[in-house]
Amino acid sequence: MAELTSAAQEAEVNSPDSGEPTLEFPLNWLLDHAAPPIQYRAFVDVARLPSSPQLETLALASPVAINMALTQALDGTWNERMLTIPKSGKHGLQGLGTIPAVERFLEYGWHRDSPPLAQARRPLFRLLAEDTDPHFLYELRAGAKRPDMAVRGRQIVRGARSRRLRG
Repeated sequence: MAELTSAAQEAEVNSPDSGEPTLEFPLNWLLDHAAPPIQYRAFVDVARLPSSPQLETLALASPVAINMALTQALDGTWNERMLTIPKSGKHGLQGLGTIPAVERFLEYGWHRDSPPLAQARRPLFRLLAEDTDPHFLYELRAGAKRPDMAVRGRQIVRGARSRRLRG
């Protein structure tokens, strides 16, 4: 950690002589007090340090992310849901849907080829297919008794997935 801190101090950049005021960022305070994912983001997004194995271990050090990885189902989904935002509870993961879980992993700094994200790819790409199987409506399955509602449900789930794919 000391090596990363000294690298962050070396990466401190002031604005060029353009007359604009400089912005001071509390990088050292964040490194001393913040959770590992925030430390990772401070190094990568603020200090703009090149990736290193030490930085990558910071991204993997979050207990919430580890718990998320352990609760993933064998089919690559979380809680047989796609769009559900988690309810408050232990680590805020009760009812977590697959798309919010993938977004959280990426925000925590996990690599897109890490095992949980790689395993989630199959059901997420399956959503983009023109599949009429009601199983792939996930949490919208119950309201899809009518054909028009099933079509609308597929559009909603596909749209959410394609936005995540572009982002």
